[in-house]
Amino acid sequence: MRRSLLALLLVAGLSSVGCGAADTVLERVRSDGEPVTPVVTIGVLAPLSGGQTRQGAGVLNAVQQAVDDSGGVAGWEIAIEPVDLAGPDLESSVAEMVEDDTMVAVVTGFAADDIRRIVPALDEAGLTVLSPADADPRHVRGADPKAPLRPWSGYVTVAVDPAPEQVALAGHLVRAVGVTQVVIVTDGSSQSQTRAGDLVRALENRGVTAVTTLTWGGDPAAEPVVAAFAGLGTSGAVVVDAPPDVAADVAAARPSGSALALMTAPADLPAPVAAALEGALAPEPGLDPGRGGDELAAALQAGGRPEAVVPAGPAAYDGARLLVDTMGRCLPDPTNGGSPSRSACRAEVAGAEWSGLTGLIRFDEYGARLDLLPSVVSLREGVWGVPGA
Repeated sequence: MRRSLLALLLVAGLSSVGCGAADTVLERVRSDGEPVTPVVTIGVLAPLSGGQTRQGAGVLNAVQQAVDDSGGVAGWEIAIEPVDLAGPDLESSVAEMVEDDTMVAVVTGFAADDIRRIVPALDEAGLTVLSPADADPRHVRGADPKAPLRPWSGYVTVAVDPAPEQVALAGHLVRAVGVTQVVIVTDGSSQSQTRAGDLVRALENRGVTAVTTLTWGGDPAAEPVVAAFAGLGTSGAVVVDAPPDVAADVAAARPSGSALALMTAPADLPAPVAAALEGALAPEPGLDPGRGGDELAAALQAGGRPEAVVPAGPAAYDGARLLVDTMGRCLPDPTNGGSPSRSACRAEVAGAEWSGLTGLIRFDEYGARLDLLPSVVSLREGVWGVPGA
């Protein structure tokens, strides 16, 4: 693999003539009086053959375009080293990445099996591993959500997860509220029915099967309403997908002690409605999974690259821009002949922030992207906020 010529000749020269000959060694690496530019490498380990070639090529193009658009790091050449994730000798390719002393980061992380197979070796070698496609919480917080433990200290994800708000709401109702029964009240529209179906499936995936869906007709004494609300108590919840005034009517009719949740968090509620909905839970959207595609297509066109934008492309572009930005702080002064430091660059990435095509990128203590997933908020005194904060 490619190594910095400066670093190689320094090692060879210093081992034979001692540290006092550093100036002489530096002279040997100059060509026609011009110093050799040191190299820092970003690896792109993606499917570049087989059935996922389009995805891999789209990520590689996005990374290359990001490095071009970044303007680089003064005094350094930033090289991109593509490696085929579907290649015949993946273990050997990963070993070469580990041994390449110019490489400080690898963009990869697509299929779960590949992540668990290759990330440990890259992480152990001190490389920063950045995924533009992985939103599996187990890869940043471990298998037990109640006792989070980061599996790989250098693994970060900038992926934008398309999980709907209903998934976040279901998770909060089950984990934080502890519901075992849910009544979903819709306004009868097709959109409301679709969201209710998404919530039903999300609840069932979390073990809650006692779920009833009904359309609110305005009469709390209607037989379907009475039957649905019967038996709901402190382990039950009523979820409303209807205008705020209708939600207030449902809230007043729900059984005492049952939790109240809304499908969406309405803004600027009138005071009487806000009072009726006091304590209600609601999901707020996460990052838009489609954001950044048009901007990336324009950048690729301007750069003379294929314009096909894959779902992970905008996140890969943003991740690469973030990596270059951190290199501007973690790389040593190139005039002193230093080599890239993996540990220094990993530390910079951990605390980095970058506002890109997909939104603001910043990481929590586990390497997960903050503000990624939909969040659940609670209405207290007319203001929506994080429950318990």
